[in-house]
Amino acid sequence: MKTHKPIYTDVTVASLYHFAAMRDLELKRSSLKSMCEEQNILGVILLATEGVNGTIAGEYDISMVEQRPFQKFLSGVVRRWFTFYRPKGD
Repeated sequence: MKTHKPIYTDVTVASLYHFAAMRDLELKRSSLKSMCEEQNILGVILLATEGVNGTIAGEYDISMVEQRPFQKFLSGVVRRWFTFYRPKGD
């Protein structure tokens, strides 16, 4: 017998990163895990002393805006899309 996976129609996918000096990673991980479980958010969030990186997905009510948040579209070609960042003091 074939099983069918549910079809989601209102799922938002978010990719994120932020370079910042971080401490208490296990405490932050535990808080994020609880919050994501409560909101039925799935994906991966990686925490490190130099910042956070992840891709998550979940059902989300998208708020509507009265005007466009961006005035134009930009694209470009770069040698690298990431850097090896080390916060000051390390």
